[in-house]
Amino acid sequence: MTLLASEFMNRKRLLVLFILPLISGCRLDSTSSISESVTTSNTSSITSSESSVASPCFVSTSSVEEKDSVFSSIDSESHENSSKIENSSFEESSSSNMNFQVVKLDSLNEKIALFFSGDKPKEVYYSLDGETEIKVDEELIYDEEIFIPGLKKGSYTLRIVDDQNEEMVLSSIEVSEIDRSGYAHFHLAADSGFGGYKDDGTLKDDAQVIYVNDNNKNTVQLKIGNNTYTGLVNILNHSKNLTTPVVIRFMDTIKTNQFKLKSVEEGKEPFDDVNYFYNEKEDTYTELNGLASKIWAPSTIDVDRAKQGGVTEVSTVSKSKDTDSAFNNCKVANVSNMTIEGVSSNAGLLNWGFTFQKCAFIELRNLTFSDYTEDACSFEGSQGNYNKSTGVVEKTLDTNYQGYFLHHCTFNRGKNNWDLTQEQDKHDGDGSADLKKLSNVTFAYNHFNNCHKTGLIGGGNEQMTRNVTFHHNYYENCQSRLPLGRQVNLHCYNNYYLNCGNCQDMRANSFTFSEANYFENCTSPQLATSDSVFSSTIIKSYQDVIVNVSKASQASVALTREQSFTANCCPDGENDYSNFDTSSSLFYYDEVNKVSNVSLLESASNSKTTCMTLSGSYH
Repeated sequence: MTLLASEFMNRKRLLVLFILPLISGCRLDSTSSISESVTTSNTSSITSSESSVASPCFVSTSSVEEKDSVFSSIDSESHENSSKIENSSFEESSSSNMNFQVVKLDSLNEKIALFFSGDKPKEVYYSLDGETEIKVDEELIYDEEIFIPGLKKGSYTLRIVDDQNEEMVLSSIEVSEIDRSGYAHFHLAADSGFGGYKDDGTLKDDAQVIYVNDNNKNTVQLKIGNNTYTGLVNILNHSKNLTTPVVIRFMDTIKTNQFKLKSVEEGKEPFDDVNYFYNEKEDTYTELNGLASKIWAPSTIDVDRAKQGGVTEVSTVSKSKDTDSAFNNCKVANVSNMTIEGVSSNAGLLNWGFTFQKCAFIELRNLTFSDYTEDACSFEGSQGNYNKSTGVVEKTLDTNYQGYFLHHCTFNRGKNNWDLTQEQDKHDGDGSADLKKLSNVTFAYNHFNNCHKTGLIGGGNEQMTRNVTFHHNYYENCQSRLPLGRQVNLHCYNNYYLNCGNCQDMRANSFTFSEANYFENCTSPQLATSDSVFSSTIIKSYQDVIVNVSKASQASVALTREQSFTANCCPDGENDYSNFDTSSSLFYYDEVNKVSNVSLLESASNSKTTCMTLSGSYH
């Protein structure tokens, strides 16, 4: 349903004073598109026909003026109250002798998270208005926090019971729904759900749930078929045998050890010294068993000696440029309908990461990734062979590998103590969140904090990826790849880039629709690179705002939402996705009202506050 701004304000609820209603279903005014625009000083005016060849965009770093828009009545009031978002309103009644005080209550995004002081409750129950009371799993009751995921939108009551059977009742807790806008949910069958959850936010009826913390990470068990697998990594390695959805809940930060710090001798490359390829693990934490750690080393290496230190696989190379590593990698392959989520305020991964290969309908949420040695989280599908002489992929993208929803996660900078590359460019790990050779992806409401090689779409010019959405992501102090994309049709909207290097860096005939993003104090906001083989790379920029940047944007400015540009984007090897953003068969486009059909589309300026307030884990 599409709401006008006046109608929207009438539907505000008391739960969270500014952002809950926005997430809960407000769409762009059906009579208008975003009317915010960018004007420049000290530059010539930009003109373009409705259908034209892309021309470069330059936005002055000295002056940005924004016009009033349909969002003014919504944004001005909502962002004024942003400081109040952490506390949802509720009504309380309790026994006089109960030692339990509510510190903060958050009910955004199909969960209730309650911080408290006093005694840890013995039991907690919740109920949706008009429905039966349900007991909260004991794993979700912590010393200072109660976390209840998997709730549909609505008004809830909590009943909290202590060891003396004293009770406190919290009522009128309004739970909001998750914003599922974007390609991950595009053209999904009704009631199909995603990962381990239904479309209404509740668990699928046949979903298995396991709870993992740093203490039981090597002993937790899950029965898959006729076999019982022990240990988190072992379970994930064998998850391809699952026949029902699974939800893996991280209760805290799951840690493992890195290899010890080791540096290349000055003036040498790793390939020059075979002894550089022997190392051992630190012993700071209990090791997470089963992770893969592969190295690419000179042929003179003693493989047995290398494995004694914790390396699990060795490949030999004959050229200095080919030495490499991939440490502490958890591989998940050929699985569908899996959700991995954090169920506490400190849930995450330390010193390791995921690689999902040939999977479908994978969801990750509310996790914090820190000090990852390789990729924090990467997704890979499959496509046909590449003919280097012609630059043509001989077979099309395999579209079976589709449906990836990464949201409300925080990515801190990676860390790798033992860099085996010739370039020595993996000291900060590798990618934060990479993807290639797959379809229908949404990255939303994530916070990328001080990341280096932040995100790739396609590891080479020949690799295709179809239907990708990035929205409401907060890029703060990141160096590059926000993302770096090749052969992809990409929709970026309402993202905020602050103090970053190379932001949107598009190549190899990709077509990007960049809508109402905010770039501030960045080096290169938008790069569009073409060459003799891939001669048509387009960034269509509509209502983006660019402030105080070092280099001019290379995007093509669209003066209207419907403006088209000459392009040649074929991200599946068969179909033309040039100007996909105005086709309802290829994109979530409202042809009647001529807008992107999403739950929350803000002006670029107001999306800054949304990203800073709501992006990242534990939202």
